[in-house]
Amino acid sequence: MAQANVKTTFTHADRKIVRCLEELDELFRTGADATVSSGNDGELLLPYFLTRSHSAFLAGVRIVAGGQVAESYLLSRGCLEHALYAFFICDHPERALTWAKRVDGKVAARKCRDLFTAGNMKKCLVSKHEKLGVIASHLYDRTIQYGAPPNASDWLTTTDTHNRGGSSQMLAAGTAAWRLAMQTVAQAAACSIRIFGLLYGERFQALGVAKRLKRFDEFLMKCGDHGSETGC
Repeated sequence: MAQANVKTTFTHADRKIVRCLEELDELFRTGADATVSSGNDGELLLPYFLTRSHSAFLAGVRIVAGGQVAESYLLSRGCLEHALYAFFICDHPERALTWAKRVDGKVAARKCRDLFTAGNMKKCLVSKHEKLGVIASHLYDRTIQYGAPPNASDWLTTTDTHNRGGSSQMLAAGTAAWRLAMQTVAQAAACSIRIFGLLYGERFQALGVAKRLKRFDEFLMKCGDHGSETGC
């Protein structure tokens, strides 16, 4: 049924929505052509984080198009987290070693967990680019609120409370909750590409990514409007 929902979504969805998702995919792909400009550990990891962020976005589109609303927030969170990790490491390249050594035992794992917290990474971005940092923080918090991890908001938006005792819904295509999830997938992608734009700088400008991203700025500013439908 989820696969059938995906086909139905892209057959009948507003062309503006489909084009929005397609263009975000194109921006990720174009950005991947940017070169690494230095040998520090943060720069060397940029292609990895960009690719993983892009992959999470694509998976999120597929999942939410299928109607799996709550699950899509896990992927939107992943899309954002890879961008936030990249920014946090590039701000202090020595953090790359702490991140890479997480597998070297309990002490190393604890050190990495204590450093790479969502709070630390969001504060880092806000300190360098307040406007984008606030948007990223809001979107990240939304992914937590609506499905990553399980919580009451997730339950309330995916439950048919008209039935006695409530009936949990795995698929919720076409609902208000579905529209917000689709909006979040797109906004998380646009925000993540913008973060990578700060890191790649002139290289994104040379590829035309920065210029094309400007049209998503107004869309990002709407990230607090839960009542709006996805549209670009």
